[in-house]
Amino acid sequence: MGGRVIAVTTPDEFERIMAEGKSFGGKAVVIDFFAEWCGPCKVIAPVLEELSEQHPSITFLKVDVDKLQTVARSHGISAMPTFQSFFNGAKVDELKGADPRGLRALVTKVHEVSSKGDEAGRALGGDSDVPTDVISMRERMAAAAEARLR
Repeated sequence: MGGRVIAVTTPDEFERIMAEGKSFGGKAVVIDFFAEWCGPCKVIAPVLEELSEQHPSITFLKVDVDKLQTVARSHGISAMPTFQSFFNGAKVDELKGADPRGLRALVTKVHEVSSKGDEAGRALGGDSDVPTDVISMRERMAAAAEARLR
């Protein structure tokens, strides 16, 4: 495989990585749900590798739907390849099929969402189009800081 793409081998490993994505400030995650026998999955794999090198702040995962059926089922996977992106544990986008342009757009979108989340976390202000879960986290952090000052 190479690159920065993590081949997930167990449901526990998948859950651990996704939980890390919910840590302070949130983290962007892109998941490639694939199958070894899937021709289009093999064709688009180099595009995913390239994107993983271009976006080191995003965690890229590969999940074999035949080996991790429970994970695939819990994410509603019905076609391969399916790509899903998440920020701070919340689903941002999904793409079904081996569409390089669509995959690039999915990665760009989650990168932009995560960048806004990072800015909001640093500024404790931010734009109104920052995801609601980031805003509520910011509000909780501000309230905790104020309580410590009292």
